[in-house]
Amino acid sequence: MSDIRIGHWTKLGSAIRDARRAQSLTQSKLAERAGVSRSWLAKQESGHRGAEFEQILRVLSALGLSLNICNARAESATTKTTQRTAVKPEGGST
Repeated sequence: MSDIRIGHWTKLGSAIRDARRAQSLTQSKLAERAGVSRSWLAKQESGHRGAEFEQILRVLSALGLSLNICNARAESATTKTTQRTAVKPEGGST
């Protein structure tokens, strides 16, 4: 599975839901694997606020996913540099 980028906390639940569906898991089965209740998982998938971080990590682990923290500012600067480089015309003149 490729990297999942989440720019806002409200997108975490949909990313979990998409990963669960991609693995053909029901909410009940994933909840059982992660040691959380199905109702808790359903709330998180619908974008509910206030999830405990430990439970989120257990769900990610049950999906075979991990959480990587990156510097969004540095990543954004790298992306902008790459985009500027990619649009330069041949010969280097503008």
